[in-house]
Parts: sequence; structure tokens; C-alpha cells
Amino acid sequence: MEELFLGKKWQFKGLKQTIETFFMIQFCKLFKNEQECSFASMDELSESFEIYQDAINFIIKKAKGEIPTYAAWIRDLVKHHKVYKFDNIINDEIAYDISRITADITAGKISPYRFYNNIDKNEKTKKIIDDEVEPD
Repeated sequence: MEELFLGKKWQFKGLKQTIETFFMIQFCKLFKNEQECSFASMDELSESFEIYQDAINFIIKKAKGEIPTYAAWIRDLVKHHKVYKFDNIINDEIAYDISRITADITAGKISPYRFYNNIDKNEKTKKIIDDEVEPD
């Protein structure tokens, strides 16, 4: 997957570089005021490129394994939960915390990246469960 997006040296450019080339061509067309440009303005082009950059960077991090799958994230959350006894049982408290954190991430209250910044993610997971998940 990573190779598809980033390419392989001396063989092919990859989707990332191909799409960035498209944006560069569109920029040149807009700059020259050519009619066949896919964007109406520099602002529209710039906004589209920003959205593309965020999306492609997320996909590349996912492909490299820097951002875990949802299943891996859940396993890590359970494994490091304060009440988990390594008995393969997800009790009500663990289930509630998983639901609450997932809902908070979905609602934008907690950034999923907070679990995977430049600190030990297991300590961060414990901290988020302990400090930020409070019952309604």
C-alpha cells in the first residue's frame, strides 16, 4: 500500500506525486489564465490542495503503520485499561470507556492523534482513560 502511494524508486512515481503534479499543472493554468483549468480561483485550488494533503498524509501514515487500524487501537485500549485483568473479558467499565472515547473522537472532543504523539502511547492511553472519560 505504501508503495502504491509513494512509488518505487526508478520504477514509478506513485499516486502522491501524480496527484501533486496535477495540482501543479492546474496552478500553472490558473496563473496563465487558461480556460481549461479545473479550478475557478487560486483560493479554490489552494483549499483543494490542503484537503488533499491532509487526506494523503493520513493514508500514507495508515499504510506505514504509524496510525493503527481501529481494531489495533481497541486492542491497545483494552490491554492498557486500568481494570483489564488479561482474562479476555471486556467488562462494563471497559466497554463504556471504549464507547465514550470513540464517541468523543467522532464528535471532535478528543483528537485521535493524542494517543499517538511523540510520547509512550500506553501511558497516554491510560491518562486519557483516567483523566478525560467521565460519566455523563
